This record gives sequence, C-alpha cells and structure tokens, in this order.
Amino acid sequence: MPIKNLNGKKIALTKASATSVILLEIILKSFFGFKNKFFFMVENITEPHEDADASLVIGDDALEWSEKFKDKFYIYDLGELWYKNTKTPFVFALWLVNKNSFDTKKEILKSFVSDVIEAKKIAVSKFNELAKLGNENRWIKKGELVKYWKTISYDLTEEHLKGLNLFFELSSKIKNLKKPKSLDFVNF
Repeated sequence: MPIKNLNGKKIALTKASATSVILLEIILKSFFGFKNKFFFMVENITEPHEDADASLVIGDDALEWSEKFKDKFYIYDLGELWYKNTKTPFVFALWLVNKNSFDTKKEILKSFVSDVIEAKKIAVSKFNELAKLGNENRWIKKGELVKYWKTISYDLTEEHLKGLNLFFELSSKIKNLKKPKSLDFVNF
C-alpha cells in the first residue's frame, strides 16, 4: 500500500540499523502524524514479512529488494523522504573518535583521516571498476549501482550538520532519547 495508507499498520523492522529504525519512526510520526505497530524481523530475511503491512530493510538488502519487488510493492527511500520533509540531507554514518583517544593519538588519527580521504577519492574515481567486483552484480546492473553510488554524498557540509542536528532533535522528542551535548568536528 502507499505510504499515505500506513497509519496504524504493522511494520517489520530490520535489526541492522537502530538509526534507520528511528528515522522511519520520525518520518511516520513527525511528518505523517501516524501511530504504527513495530516489530523486528529475524535477520537475513529474503521476502517481506507475511505479518507486516510494510517492511524496513537497509543497505544491500534494500537495493536488492527494490529491484526484486519493484513491480509488486511500493518502495520508498528514507533519505528521500527525509529530504522532502526537511530540505536537509540525512547523515547515515559518521566516523566517531573518543575525545581521550583524540588527545593521546592525534598523529595516528591524522594519518587515518588522510587515508580515508584518499580512499574516498580513489573509490569515487573508480565506481565503474568497483561495481564489477561486488556481489551486487547478482541482482543489480553495474550502471544502476554506479548511479546509486553517485547519489550518495561522502562529505559533511553545513547542510549535513543541520540535518544531523534536526535528527537529534526529532529523535529526542519521539524516542525520549538524550540529545548529544555537542559533537566536535575536527579538520586536520
């Protein structure tokens, strides 16, 4: 069923990402005003859950399901729904370092950050080659995978930080989670 009809419905959730679960709850509760019943699926499920009206899957499973079930189910991207409702990008991942480690291992971390930035540059320049090597070739065409990778931002801009802070604010409201006091971002 379309997302507009999901109010009060049962939704099966992946255990693979607590962040995506909270993001889905924010989207349904804060943006649509819905009250839903949620339950967790067993891992490695290959079909939508039979007792659910909708299922949350992430990562490669989500890409695979979007190909496998595109003619059978409505498919929504959480990042797109977030952006449509907030006009900010969603931050799905961050590298976090304990402040004590930062103070005591600054040179190692500086080298690590440099390596990650260089790896990002190499990976982005070689999407076509990388797409040939992955398991995703079983269920997605190389061109579609590259196209998907190009939709992902691999940076953390001011707009991303606005989205991240909004996520913290909304998640603290709907899940009664403690909002972080502050995140300190370091540039080397």
